[in-house]
Amino acid sequence: MIGILKTFLSWHDRFSRALLLMTGSILRMSRAVGILLPPSNIRFQKWPEYNGKRVPWETCQTFSGSWGYYRDETSWKSPQQLLELLIESVSKGGNLLLNVGPTARGAFDYRAQDRLKAMGDWMKVNSRSIYGCTEAPSEFIPPDNTLLTYNPVSKRLYIHMLVYSMDE
Repeated sequence: MIGILKTFLSWHDRFSRALLLMTGSILRMSRAVGILLPPSNIRFQKWPEYNGKRVPWETCQTFSGSWGYYRDETSWKSPQQLLELLIESVSKGGNLLLNVGPTARGAFDYRAQDRLKAMGDWMKVNSRSIYGCTEAPSEFIPPDNTLLTYNPVSKRLYIHMLVYSMDE
């Protein structure tokens, strides 16, 4: 068991150094589950790789600019921004962990509740494009202002339109 742990830690150190060179940020692997965990609020441009192999990863993002509850916070992400984070993470083979801090009384702020409700409403209709999905095969090129997710079991491709014009 010790030999396996030493091998993993050695691999982990080489992997972290390689990602530091790629991103300029210190990244860490969760030693418990073997998932790449970038520093908070970091977004990948593509599915991270090590030695040409894709690695499991997740990103931890905040609803606003704070990790804990801050009553006077003014930089709350909109529901659209939060959904885009979710879709973008899935479209690059990752997982999104959203942090929301309760007030001193243990309740969620109304702004967090509004965003959670909006995301839940969206998921009621669109969850098939998230659950079980991952990055689309490379032969599919996303049009401008879209993200693609793909379910390898059902072989369904989902096109998420982020911004579109009503003008023709």
